[in-house]
Amino acid sequence: MIWHNSIKGIIGVGFKLNYDPTILTATSATTTGTIASGFGAPTYNVTSGQIAISMSGATALSGSGVLVKISFNVAANATVGATSALTLNNVKLNGGAVPVSIVNGVFTVEYGGVSGDVSGDGEVDPYDAGLVLKYFVGSIPFTPKQLFLGDVSDDGEADPYDAG
Repeated sequence: MIWHNSIKGIIGVGFKLNYDPTILTATSATTTGTIASGFGAPTYNVTSGQIAISMSGATALSGSGVLVKISFNVAANATVGATSALTLNNVKLNGGAVPVSIVNGVFTVEYGGVSGDVSGDGEVDPYDAGLVLKYFVGSIPFTPKQLFLGDVSDDGEADPYDAG
């Protein structure tokens, strides 16, 4: 996380996030739904084990909240419980004019499985689509793992769009 007591007057942000490439691969970054949404889409570059992000806007940021959302793919061979350090470096707010304190994090693989395989049989097939549809109308409950695997579109819910 990037912490600052008062996000006020920030018009430029840049940082690099390092991670274990045997566990994770960064796929995208977005400001949609964040305090930086007015900045528009961030510029990012993904290399093995690192995503570099920069963004700026004409209107200064203010307030608190999520600055940017980063999406990752988890390696197919990652085991449940595997971890990757998430390390921020080269953090620059307004070109380094604003001091920051950095708190690094850890990503832990909580669920194994194939995206879309809510039945847990190792395959994504019409049966899985049927289960998602049944879940959506309230006929059956899903476990947290099934909700995670059933959300193929990564929009936060398992719904008919994911069954398609």
